[in-house]
Amino acid sequence: MSVAMSLLAMVAQGPRYGYELRAEFDRRTSAQWPLNIGQVYKTLDRLEREGLVEKSASTDADGHVYYAATPAGQDASRTWLQQADPLPSAARDDLAIKLAIAVTLPGVDVAALLRAQRHAAISRLQELTRQTGGGPVLTAQDLATRIVSDAALIAAETQLRWLDQVSARVRDALARGIPLTVPFNTERPRRGRPRSTSPIPSKEPR
Repeated sequence: MSVAMSLLAMVAQGPRYGYELRAEFDRRTSAQWPLNIGQVYKTLDRLEREGLVEKSASTDADGHVYYAATPAGQDASRTWLQQADPLPSAARDDLAIKLAIAVTLPGVDVAALLRAQRHAAISRLQELTRQTGGGPVLTAQDLATRIVSDAALIAAETQLRWLDQVSARVRDALARGIPLTVPFNTERPRRGRPRSTSPIPSKEPR
């Protein structure tokens, strides 16, 4: 959603073509999340189907097709830039899934896996620290770069603290003799959606 609205917000400033939008998105976000041109045009096509942009009927001398925001697109862009985003929910975290599976399977050296992951997290944190630097913010481009780099840096610091917490939990479990394995269920699963493991409260009689 943020990619689509970012492209729409730039188109709302004036007609733009696909490669221009990709370059501007990467420049304004320090290429932290680089777009491929196929993604850009797929997003523009979706915005067009939703009535938020319209493309020019002809091309310029270089063969570029321009996209312009419709009145509805202008309104949507203004709303997006004025309203707060909802706080992220517990989105799927591939590393959390990997570690959760690792501590439930026999024969996995969880301690070694955590050491390797912690080393990678420290290397990433050091790289981001070097990239961020401490120079003054002199332009809007500097500010945009700092916003993106700060977000990445804080996320890396948070992941490192989380890995330390996971390591502490694993050590505590082993110290208390908890086997790091979960037996496979011998009951054959039935078709359909799995049943909830949460108890369903009974209805009080009236």
